[in-house]
Amino acid sequence: MKSISILTSLYMSQNHIVNFINEVRENLIKNKTNDFEFIIVNDGSPDTSVQEIEKNFKGKNLNIKIINLSRNFGHHKALITGMKYCTKDLTFLIDCDLEVNPNCLLKFYELMSSNDNIDCVYATSKKKNKLINKLFFKSFFSNLWASIYKKFSNYNYNKEQVHARLMKKKYKDQIVNCEHPNPFLIDLYEFVGFNQQFIDVDYVKREATSYSLKKKINFFYYFFLSNIEKILKTYFLISAFLVLVSFGLIINFFLNYFLLDISPGYTSTILLIIFFGSFTLLGTSMACLYVQQIFIDLKKLPNTIISSIIDL
Repeated sequence: MKSISILTSLYMSQNHIVNFINEVRENLIKNKTNDFEFIIVNDGSPDTSVQEIEKNFKGKNLNIKIINLSRNFGHHKALITGMKYCTKDLTFLIDCDLEVNPNCLLKFYELMSSNDNIDCVYATSKKKNKLINKLFFKSFFSNLWASIYKKFSNYNYNKEQVHARLMKKKYKDQIVNCEHPNPFLIDLYEFVGFNQQFIDVDYVKREATSYSLKKKINFFYYFFLSNIEKILKTYFLISAFLVLVSFGLIINFFLNYFLLDISPGYTSTILLIIFFGSFTLLGTSMACLYVQQIFIDLKKLPNTIISSIIDL
């Protein structure tokens, strides 16, 4: 196997980070891979994840680099920061929560080695979808999200995709070169192009997750910013249609008033005011968010701030 960087991020990971490193190391040994490095980004984790790594692996010559961010910046920003420090021929990106078994690395490598034109292999899981479908609300929102993404994104989305992928250096470097203030990795993976293939992997759902409701809302917010053009275009088309409808209603009210001596009712008038007022407010807020993002872009603030780097 070629030289490889193992990239992951930390947030509330103290219960599984040691097992993760051990399992990845075992897979590397099985594949007779000696030229490797661990790039672990601590995304402002408030627990003892870093201390667990130091206690268990200090002095064991595993070539571990821990990048401590000054605070929690978000999963996608943390991973892109880590990509900048990946120096090997291949980068194996995987979450350290062990939902995806690290032994998928061998499958990824075998598929990539079978065709020199493959630049990235990513993981999918039919089992994950089966687990989600057993829960009504999760299934509903999962399908809703897939529909929204398909409608508004410029890129393809594999609903069964899970966060693990093996990337060639040229593919990884182009993601790093995308200087986006609010990066949305799912889009960036497709935006950079190249030949990508997928493969089904083992998947085990954890009972607890550190992906809070707030983080899920931020995830959708970054999707909104990444696909603002299509969303605003859709809003414009809906607005244009409603303007035509409103003209029809105005003509109807005038005809009723002058010809039939019927005045529009109080209830219908108030409902129309509320409806069009709410729609106008929604459009204004969307435009304000976009202007705010332009302002953030102009400030040129870094996506993350590194407080320290620990080499083990």
